[in-house]
Order: sequence, then C-alpha cells, then structure tokens
Amino acid sequence: MGQERCLYQDSAYALFRICDLQFPVEHGRWGMVPVLAPAWFAAWLHAPVVVITAIISAAPIALAAGISYWCWRISNDNQIYILPLLIYILTGPEWFYLSVAEMAPALCFAVLYLAYLMKSEGAKGIAVYMAILVMILAFFTHPGVLPFLFFGAVFYLIFTGNKTGWVVLLVLGIMVIGKRFLLPNTGYENEVLSRATDMQNVFAIFESYAWKYFLQSIPGRILLPFFIFVISILFLSTTLNLKQNILLFFTILACIFSVIAIFSIGDSNLMMEKNFAPIALIFVIPALFIPLSNPGAYKVYLFVVICLFGNGIRERWNSGKFYTERLQRLDALLQHTAIRGHEKLYFSDSILNPEEWRVTWALPYESAMRSESNSGKSVTLKPFTGKPDTTVLNSRGLFYGASFAYPIKTDTLNTQYFKFTQNSQYRLVTFEKEK
Repeated sequence: MGQERCLYQDSAYALFRICDLQFPVEHGRWGMVPVLAPAWFAAWLHAPVVVITAIISAAPIALAAGISYWCWRISNDNQIYILPLLIYILTGPEWFYLSVAEMAPALCFAVLYLAYLMKSEGAKGIAVYMAILVMILAFFTHPGVLPFLFFGAVFYLIFTGNKTGWVVLLVLGIMVIGKRFLLPNTGYENEVLSRATDMQNVFAIFESYAWKYFLQSIPGRILLPFFIFVISILFLSTTLNLKQNILLFFTILACIFSVIAIFSIGDSNLMMEKNFAPIALIFVIPALFIPLSNPGAYKVYLFVVICLFGNGIRERWNSGKFYTERLQRLDALLQHTAIRGHEKLYFSDSILNPEEWRVTWALPYESAMRSESNSGKSVTLKPFTGKPDTTVLNSRGLFYGASFAYPIKTDTLNTQYFKFTQNSQYRLVTFEKEK
C-alpha cells in the first residue's frame, strides 16, 4: 500500500499524531502497539512522510502474516492459519483503506485465541490459559470482536465436545460485564451500549440502518462465505451431526443479529464493514477444520482460496478508482488554495460534501499531511460547529480536528514535519461548499 492507500480517515489521524511524535493509542487499546510502533519509530528517526505512510499501510498486514505463522506453529493439523490473511480480503473494499482500525489487530488476536483454544485438551492445559489471555487482549483491542470470540467458544464446544468451552464462555461473560459496569467506557461506547439495551430499539432492528446494510451486503459479501459454510458443513457431516450443524447455524444468526442490534445506527458503509468483519470471518471457520484426509478436502481449500481472494481483489480493484480520483481532487483543492497565498489553511468536513468524498471526519488531518508531503506547506484546522470561537483557539495555540478528537497544541507540533515561519499567523480560509 502506498501513500494513496493510507491517507484516509483513521490512518490520516494516526499519521498526523505520529508525525507529531505522539503515540496514538486511545481508550486503552494497547493491542494497537504492534501496528503503530514501527511508524512512530520511523518518525522519531525523521523519516520522510511517504516512508512513514508506507509503514503504517504495511504494518497491519505484517501483523496478520505474523499471526498466521504463529497459528501454523501452534496447530498445523488444521488450516486456521489462513484466517488472518483473509481479514483484508473478506471484510469489504471500504474497510481495507482503514489501515489502522483497531478491529484489524483485534481480529488477528481473536484468530490466535481460536488456534490456542482448538489446541487445548482440557481446562488444565497451558493452551487454554493462553487462549483466555489472547481473548482478553482481542476484546480490549476492540470490543466489536465479541461475536467472533463467542462463536469461537461455541464452535470449540461443539466440534471437540470438550467442556472447557463452558469455562471460556463464562470468562467471556465476566469480561463483558466487567467492561460494561466496572471499567470506564468512551462516549461512543456508552452510546452504542445504550442503544443495544434499549428494547424499543432492539425490536425495531428491521427498520435500522444496519439491517438495510446487511441486506444490501448479501449478494456481494455474505452469499459467498455462506456458500462456503454450507459446503464445509457437508464435508464435516462425519464429525458433526445434524443437531450440531443446526446449532452452529443458529449461533451465526445470533451473532449477526447482535451486530445489527448493537450497531443499529450507522454513519457509513465503511464503519458497517468494520462492524460486520467478525461475521464475514465466522462463516469460513468450519471450512478450515475439514480434515485433509477427507476426500475432496484439497479441492474445497482451493475453491475457498480462489473464490475469496479473487472476489476480494476484484472489489479492491473497483474501489481503487474512487480513491485515486479522490486523492487527485484533494491535491487540486490544496494547490488551488496554496495559489491564493495562504500559509495556514483551516479545513474541516463542512467544506467538502460527504456524499462525494464519503467519510470526511479526518479530512483536516488528511489534508495537513498531504499538503506537507506534496509541498512542505503546512495546513492547520478549522474548529467544528459548537467548538470555541476560532480566535480563542488561536490565542491558546489549539485546534480541533474531528469533533470527538482530542485538541492538539499547535505551538508544540513537531517542526520536522509541520513547518511554520517565525511570524506565522493562523487565519480562517473560507470556501464555497462544493456543489
């Protein structure tokens, strides 16, 4: 992934903060350290922005590859090591560009949890303790990974018949309750939890944004994994009986409806792809446990790899055109404004039409880093509606990017990447909103 792929929303925000030598781990999600630390170290070494961008783009995939190898070393009598690599293929073309989303490493850790769990032979084995530790790491990296963790425990319970699965489910339940009532939650998490526990909202899920998104996703993103699930169940018929297969199917349905109920109000297809990412992976889990001794197993795996990777590459190829054109439009806008002679520009998503630019909350950070990378001109940010008066912000040396992001002191920005002249003045640059 090059610069064009990474300068997008969360990636742009993380890149901005890393270039300011901040470590952008928020809300205690320390599972992000393997993804962010290499780029931060590159910024500390004063690497060019384009190099830092490339590292941010490559780090999540490197983590997935490392977890894949780890899973293979733990248990090579199944094909679960394929699953981390499917995270960036199976979860949708939009989310692929959100390279620093916490859900990506959370899912990697969740797959590692499942690998340890399937290796476990009892409650006293070291593998089950490792599975629980990694499960906790995955959950606190991003709570949205919960459906995968739940399905993994149920699948282990059904597939192996080992009652240790009940212990894992109990620990999972305690962890969720502890997160809800004992640990501090972010404002966004509290909002999501309030919707999930609102019975009126739960009963209205068939009118929700998430339900409509799910229906729209069936042809392009759900149907193929579901087809693979059905084939795998047929191949596992000698291992699992009809009752167990039906139970697995209804467990998946429960996971799907839990996501729809919890994330009933969506703000973009990109966020919905992130929310449904665990579901996409759950569908293919049974296929990865078809014994290689089973006649036709290799054909199933070849089918899975060709179909999923082929469909994933096709989706990303199609979506790549939009993001290439989007980047060109952003460059043109920056160049047009730079010609006007303003050293400091204030950008916010109120300037650009989200219908045309898709998710725009991080455009201030994105435009700042893109401007710095292209021409060395610095871009600062316009406060959102409802924030303090612009002149007050300037006098205190503060700006806000996204409305929910932390304020950043402009007088302490890293001058290696944010170049200001000695007498720099902040001033608002207005645009006529795009038609």
